[in-house]
Amino acid sequence: MRVTPPDHSTLATKAARLHQLATHPGARGRRPQQAAVALSALAVNRVLHRPLTVRLGERSRIRADQRFHSSMTAAYFGVPDPGAYAFWRGLLRPGDLVVDVGANVGVISLLLAELGADVIAVEADRAAFAELEGNVRRNADLSSRVSTFCAAVSDAVGLLRFSTGRDASNAVVQGDEEGVEVLAVDLDTLLAGRRPRGLKVDVEGAERLVLEGASRVLAEDRPVLQLEWNRMSERCLGESREPAWEVLRAHDYAVCHVDGAGTLTEAADPRTYVSDVVAVPSELVRREGGRVRVAA
Repeated sequence: MRVTPPDHSTLATKAARLHQLATHPGARGRRPQQAAVALSALAVNRVLHRPLTVRLGERSRIRADQRFHSSMTAAYFGVPDPGAYAFWRGLLRPGDLVVDVGANVGVISLLLAELGADVIAVEADRAAFAELEGNVRRNADLSSRVSTFCAAVSDAVGLLRFSTGRDASNAVVQGDEEGVEVLAVDLDTLLAGRRPRGLKVDVEGAERLVLEGASRVLAEDRPVLQLEWNRMSERCLGESREPAWEVLRAHDYAVCHVDGAGTLTEAADPRTYVSDVVAVPSELVRREGGRVRVAA
């Protein structure tokens, strides 16, 4: 009898996930409960082939659906990015406006709304957008704080081709790559007459285009930004993060790394890739012993 060897890549993935759950700061103080939630969500998705509604943050609810990786991170960790969450918690005041560009299914949008912000959640992928709207409706106490808009955010109003079937990795496509046509809008147009306190931008490498479409917002409104800062720009636009860095520098922003406690340190090199960076208007920067604080 032929014995099929175990799939070590799958076992390794599961072991890594369990290690993450055991050490991730987002589950601090409730690891046993979070582990039970994670196992329940995995079982319901894989055995019963349906999603499971789980807690997100302190009081939100979100549907953990294995079709959308970001929603499963809520089941695994409760708060997927505790460093960024801690940073926004220290910065935002009730009623501040934040735009979540690349909102996917609404994990960050709901967490920001929990902090008292009014959120414009923008997502181009139609499947993710439908899930986003459902998750907003699931949170009746927060739904009035979150408005949703199905579009891509870029450097101009028009139409763009957007990939499908890649979950949170869907992005603007170039050349002959297959995609569907979606509405595109720039932030200067979207935010006409409104003054944001913050922008969170995660658009799989096209962040520079978003910045170039927000020249008035950056020059006049001076929001604080959280930006994806990995190698995806090489795939999407065929460039490093240096052009995006130059746009930020031209608008007199300091680019910072954020640690797991939400503490900022100034970045020295645009080619240092991390998950996200925080960009702060220079007039709000307060340097204290190697760290950066954002003035109120």
